[in-house]
Amino acid sequence: MFTVKSGFIWNFSHGDNIIYNLEVLAVLYDTFNSSSSSDQRRLCKPITIILVSIVESVIYDLFLRIKESKSGIPSSIPKEMIDDILTKNYNDFSKVLDLCDKYNIFEFKNKKVYESIHKLRKLRNRIHIQNEKNYSPKKEYSAFTLESKKLAEIVCEYFLKFCYKKFQRSEEYHYVNYFQCPWDEKKVIIS
Repeated sequence: MFTVKSGFIWNFSHGDNIIYNLEVLAVLYDTFNSSSSSDQRRLCKPITIILVSIVESVIYDLFLRIKESKSGIPSSIPKEMIDDILTKNYNDFSKVLDLCDKYNIFEFKNKKVYESIHKLRKLRNRIHIQNEKNYSPKKEYSAFTLESKKLAEIVCEYFLKFCYKKFQRSEEYHYVNYFQCPWDEKKVIIS
């Protein structure tokens, strides 16, 4: 378990919802850590879905900050991206990721990182058991693996830490409790 400061969050409710989901994850990780390997594999689905949902929420919160803020927009966000966010509707996670990729606001040195995040996005969408988009593999047991869980942990950790480092708000707006991340800290740079 490790802590990430939440001083980049724009919307208080988003911060509270992220904290709630991290608390749900803490329960899932407690169960995961005391389970058999086959049960651990089964827990990869809810853990992965929640981790990727947190990433989406963090990016959505940043977009909302750009839409609502007059003076609180991080200076590292290109004006062209700001204009895109202000004039278009970005409610679809795929389009949000594509825009982030276009302007590389998360500073990935390897642009293939977005391919991995899109893979996680597709996994997150498999909360719908019917898999109507026919994402591969067909069987969820093969889709939600220890490796996909680990990738989701790495990506979620990166986004939380990056946003605090690069998009931090002034101290007076640090009103959301810190994020308690219940997995083992990776300290991996995914650039």
